[in-house]
Amino acid sequence: MPPVKVAEAISLILIAFASTTLLSAVGLAGGVLIVPTLILLFGLESRYASGTSIFAIIFGIFSAAFTYFRQRRVDVKLALLFDTLDILGVVAGAYLVVILPSLVTALLMGVFLLFSAWRLWAGGVKHPRKVERARRRTTIKRRLIDKDGNIYEYELGVPELALSQLASMLSGVATGLFGIGGGAVDTTVMMLIGVPPHVAVATSVFGMTITKIAGLFSHLALGNVLLEYGVPLAVGTTIGGQLGPRISKKLKPLMLRKALSIVVLIIGLRMITLWFG
Repeated sequence: MPPVKVAEAISLILIAFASTTLLSAVGLAGGVLIVPTLILLFGLESRYASGTSIFAIIFGIFSAAFTYFRQRRVDVKLALLFDTLDILGVVAGAYLVVILPSLVTALLMGVFLLFSAWRLWAGGVKHPRKVERARRRTTIKRRLIDKDGNIYEYELGVPELALSQLASMLSGVATGLFGIGGGAVDTTVMMLIGVPPHVAVATSVFGMTITKIAGLFSHLALGNVLLEYGVPLAVGTTIGGQLGPRISKKLKPLMLRKALSIVVLIIGLRMITLWFG
């Protein structure tokens, strides 16, 4: 690959900053926009775009997770529950991106982006269903009080716990295969099982730190990380990771999700058109 020019490096920083700022505010990783950008604008192969994106995003994820943790909106036990099978899924995804042809990976990524766009537009469950204690023998009760004194209470039963494990595996595969993180899967499922949106967003970002580390080691071992692109991106994601949680705290997640869904939809359609030449 030719060396990255100064103008390109600045563009990478700005792209990473904007992507991480917007997406970390709704519980996603900036890779959902960074990976397609590296492929479409900079001409990188899917494997290099995925690996380089994970290298950069891990800085932004740690930055955002630290901010969310300080806001006391992270349910650490729930994050660990959703990341139980992530490492296995990440390793599988990282090897699939090497085995599968570039156009096939682009098609799969496009489908995944369309799914993410739909879930972003839907905005999760507006009114989480109440736990029916009469029908539930086993439930886990959770209660969080954030830095501003807001109280979040919810319960998880056996079906919810089983669904969390499925989401864990799928989000890991998404990270390893596409380099765009499993935040879309985790955040969506958390909301579906009744976790409050603000807790789901913060917990999803915090949980992705585990997945990203596993994904980074896998892609480094396979030679998929291009540091000349990754370093400028990391600068942008680190700054964006600080701003995103602050935006999430002030804005309604549903409003931001609908705006982002349009962007993700356009990118997803563009990735799918690569399959048809």
